Amino acid sequence: MRTWIDHLSATLDSPSETDRAAAKEAKRRARHRLRFVPMDERLAKLLAELPTDERNDPRPISFFRQALKSNYPRRREGRASVAELGPALRRLGWRRERLWRNPESGFNTVWHPPATDQ
Repeated sequence: MRTWIDHLSATLDSPSETDRAAAKEAKRRARHRLRFVPMDERLAKLLAELPTDERNDPRPISFFRQALKSNYPRRREGRASVAELGPALRRLGWRRERLWRNPESGFNTVWHPPATDQ
């Protein structure tokens, strides 16, 4: 049988309702910050993580979609949206080139990085 002192010490050791609510809110805010990072920042981080010899290579949009996979797979199979990627790449100085010449390969688009003065 528990005595009143055992009950008192058990309630003092356990976190209060406000502490639990504060921890839950902090966890929700951390998830929100991770999920809603602007696309420009996500792209800049991705490009900074690439090896220096690969940063200036032209790339198809599928590279960016696959590399920026979301942690939330329900949203568009977890890949970044082309509607978000195109404007963000343009803001970072990338330019799009459409390749129409080869009828067998279909429509291709390649994104070229900004010109660097090196």
